[in-house]
Amino acid sequence: MAPLLLPHEASEDCTVNRFHIPRKSRLIPFGSGRRGCPGLQLGLTVVKFVLAQLVHCFKWALPGGTLPKDLDMTEEFGLTTPRAKHLLAIPSYRLKV
Repeated sequence: MAPLLLPHEASEDCTVNRFHIPRKSRLIPFGSGRRGCPGLQLGLTVVKFVLAQLVHCFKWALPGGTLPKDLDMTEEFGLTTPRAKHLLAIPSYRLKV
C-alpha cells in the first residue's frame, strides 16, 4: 500500500478538466481530509473481494509442468520490490457449473 501513499509532484504546469495545476504541486493519491476520495474504502474492499474470488473459484497451476522449486523468486530493487521475472500461473475453473 505504501506506493499509493507517496505524494506525486507535477513536473510542469498543466490543465486537467479546466483546473490549472502549477509546476511543483503535490498530489496525494485518493486525497486526504475533507477532499479525500469517497470511494477509497470501496476501492480497497473491491480489490480484496476480487482476489478472494480468484483464489476461491480457480485452481492455479504452473505452466508446462514447472515445479514450485524451479521458480525464480529473486526480486528487483525498487519501492515495491517486484519479482525479477513475472510469475505465470494457469487458472482452471474448479466450481461446478
